[in-house]
Amino acid sequence: MTTLAFVVPVYRRFDLTRACLTQLGRTCADLFKSGIQATAVVVGDDANVDVAEMLGFATVRQENKPLGRKWNDGIEYACEHLACDYIVPFGSDNFVDAELIANLPDSGTIRAHRLCTLVHESGEKMAPLRITYEGGDGIRIIPTALLEPLAYRPAIEDRQRAIDTSMRERLKSHGIKPVFDYLDLHQLQIVGFQSPEQQLNDYVGLKMMFLNGVEELTEPWERLSECYPQEAVDEVREVFERRMVTA
Repeated sequence: MTTLAFVVPVYRRFDLTRACLTQLGRTCADLFKSGIQATAVVVGDDANVDVAEMLGFATVRQENKPLGRKWNDGIEYACEHLACDYIVPFGSDNFVDAELIANLPDSGTIRAHRLCTLVHESGEKMAPLRITYEGGDGIRIIPTALLEPLAYRPAIEDRQRAIDTSMRERLKSHGIKPVFDYLDLHQLQIVGFQSPEQQLNDYVGLKMMFLNGVEELTEPWERLSECYPQEAVDEVREVFERRMVTA
């Protein structure tokens, strides 16, 4: 059976991370039905790691900075200890449609996606985005064989931002030019949930750069329930509602 690991750095945002990791467990179960044995490697040094272990995910304990090292630790663990055929860099604030991940790339190519949707920190609106730069959204399906020449540590260790770019730079420095094979199923295939803190890329900035030709959308929870389990949507919605009460 084909094996795959989501690699998920975590840091604070405890309630949101718990909800998203719980949904990731459902996604892994759905992938098993498609003939893919999927799991996650969660990297961090706080209570999120304990939650990941309770959910049955592999964990690596590592400090939050530098972020490049966290990514490398998770990818290396997935490749060497779990012998995964593919890794998927993944955010602790994301949902993803299992069908999107089930469409695996051919050998030597990286599956990439351009469409994603961002839910505002208030939970009252969301922005449908189309990521136009090379490689699209950061959630990509990468054959682990491509990473072997880099000892499965593709990121520049001391980077805190632009991790995707650093991975491409290091691959190219070893004579490997990543070929991106793009696939998009629908606008809600990848969802990011914004927080008022601990956010590398803010909602307004991303909306200004990548809004997909339409206005922001309202009623995000109703729209999300058309694509994701109601239980998962309710779990995240409760996080947002508690946040607004305490704001």
